[in-house]
Amino acid sequence: MVLPLSVTNGICFVVEHGEDGTPKLETINAIVHSAKYSGQSRNLRFEVSFFDGHKTAVSIVAPLEASKILLDGKRVPTVQARITDSNMTRMSVEFVGKAKKQRLDIVF
Repeated sequence: MVLPLSVTNGICFVVEHGEDGTPKLETINAIVHSAKYSGQSRNLRFEVSFFDGHKTAVSIVAPLEASKILLDGKRVPTVQARITDSNMTRMSVEFVGKAKKQRLDIVF
């Protein structure tokens, strides 16, 4: 489970896994500052950072393949998608990280 920094600043917090069919961040090798899914716009948004030049790898599981994946508003060229045993789509995304916050949008 990946928890963004935005929920870890309190003494306690509640984790809701969401409804079946909601996209989920499976793994990431960077700092997640915030994460939000909008069912209305079908957009899963993260703010992430690590250090300049870091090869960031992200894995997202969702019922559908994303129509586009954007990093700071530009398409991410390195995306692989495959179907899992549970009939979900696992998307692997790679990009070069930065020390400043970057915005990753996964649009369905």
